[in-house]
Parts: sequence; C-alpha cells; structure tokens
Amino acid sequence: MAIGAIEKMGNRTATSWQAVLSHFPKLRYVVSDLARGLIKGVQLSGNLLHQGDLFHFLREVGRTTQQLERRLGQVLKEETDAWDKWCAGQIYTPTLENTLAKADTLLVQMEQYYQAIERLSDAFWPMTDEGRLLTEKQAKLILAQVIQRLSPLGDALELANLVKQVRKAQTHCLTYQREISYQLGRLVATLPETLLIPKNQFLRLAIEDVCLRYALMQGAKVHPQYLALWETLWSLGDHLATFGSLVRQVEKILYTPKRASSLVESFNSKLRTVQYVKKHVSQEYLWLLALKHNIEPFAHGKRLGHSPFELLGINLGTNDWVDLVRTYQP
Repeated sequence: MAIGAIEKMGNRTATSWQAVLSHFPKLRYVVSDLARGLIKGVQLSGNLLHQGDLFHFLREVGRTTQQLERRLGQVLKEETDAWDKWCAGQIYTPTLENTLAKADTLLVQMEQYYQAIERLSDAFWPMTDEGRLLTEKQAKLILAQVIQRLSPLGDALELANLVKQVRKAQTHCLTYQREISYQLGRLVATLPETLLIPKNQFLRLAIEDVCLRYALMQGAKVHPQYLALWETLWSLGDHLATFGSLVRQVEKILYTPKRASSLVESFNSKLRTVQYVKKHVSQEYLWLLALKHNIEPFAHGKRLGHSPFELLGINLGTNDWVDLVRTYQP
C-alpha cells in the first residue's frame, strides 16, 4: 500500500482530517479509530462508509482482561495464604471463610466475563458457525447480548468503560458488513450472460458454498445442506468452472473484510521511533519518508521486488528516491 497523505498538523480537528481526506476524491470506505475529530472529518467529507477500527477496540478488551486476571491472581494468592495461616492457627475460621467467599465470587464473575467476551468475535466475522452470512442486525444483537452480560458485572469488575466501548462498537464497528455487500454485489456484473440461472442466484450459491465450508471447518453438522447445494450445482454443467472462479472471489471478500487499521498503526509505530530520534520532524521530512516508502521495492513478501508506486502503475523512471530528489527541478 502506498502512503497517500502524511501531514503534520497542529491539531486533530474535523477540518484538519477533512483536508487529508480531500486528497482522495474517489474514496468510499474508511477504517479509522473513533477520535471525535476524525469521525466528524469523515462525516464532512461526504457519503463515506466509516468502519470503526477493531485494533483499538480489541486492544482495550485485552487490557481490561489482563487487569482482571491480575486481580484474580492476587485474590487466589490471598486464598492460598489464608489456608496456610488457618492451618497454622494464625487466623480464625470466619476470616478464612470471608477470603474463600471473596475468591469464589470473583471466579464466578470472571467466568461470566469470559463468556461475554467470547461472543464479541462472533459480531466481527461475516460468516456464522451455522453456514450463513451474518447480517448487521444479527451482529448488533450479539453486541447487545454482550452488553447485557457485562452490565451486571460493571460495578464489581469496574467494566463501565468497556461497556461504553461495546455500545460505541454497535454504532461504528459494523460498517464492514455494508462494504462486504457492496463488494459481493459488484461480482454480479462480471458473470457471463449465458448462465442457466439468474446471476443473483448464481452468486447466492457461491456465497452459500463458502459459508457452508466455513461451518464445516468449525465442526458444524451442515453436511446435508452442503450435499443439497451440490445437487443443485451439478446441473450447471459447463459453468462449474465459472462457479469455481466466483467462489474464490467470494472467499477473498469474506475472509479478508477490512475492519482494522493495523497497517497504519504499524507505520505509526515506526514513525514514532523516527520522531523520538530526530526530536523535530518537519513536513518536508515527512514527505521524504513517504517518497522513500512509495518508490523503494519491497524486500520481502508477495510484493517482493515491486514498489508501491509500481504496483499502482506509477513510473517515475527510477527506484532510487535520492536520485529522484537530486534531479528534481522545481
């Protein structure tokens, strides 16, 4: 991916973010964190689909879980110490019973917490274990169930902020499903006119194939549905090859939905190191960093030997950013 905008700004207001997004007039889908200025900037930029970044959301869930597990570890240690002291006659039985009751209560609460958190991932994956596409309505219902399970634990486990984050995710983090629908819909136009069945039905069969095979991998008992699907598919005859190609395209869409800005976070982590070492980073220096990244070929991975600009069809005549800067005449 090429870096399209790397701007040094004195603030993070909606106007500033709108200025960055204005560089991309054909942009239609944005994944970002949920900072207020950024949300408003996306809204000001037109009819953009805005997906809340799962990177930050799930990191917050992870931090909360780690804090609770540290607390649980301390309580279990207190329980062990209480038993040792009781056996040594250093504490009375009521003190031991209070310690045991505290540990038992926290264990029950943690079990309820884990059950709630395990449901989170079901809302952010486009296929269900039953072999169907997950709808936005179903995803919101899952998050509502998570909130319902977490709310009674809010005071005891200090989960008010996490519950707030899950509520926010209901509004901002399920847009990826609309993008999936858009991408799947575009496949219809690529299908040949000679199909024996309507194009939309052909696409639905491909989606069903991908979803059922996913369910089978999860251990679901959907073999009858899958066999019934292929009884229908045999009638396609010569179009089975077309069907196989369509299935691969559907798989790519469903297995790689864009829900997190991890790539941006990776770049930011490297940029912060540069800022720490250099102390003062000018806008001109940021532009040089962007140029270096965009023009140098990748050293590994599936893009080995190709630069971001080359992959976008941009030819500047050289892959050496230093030579390009030296020969540039303003």
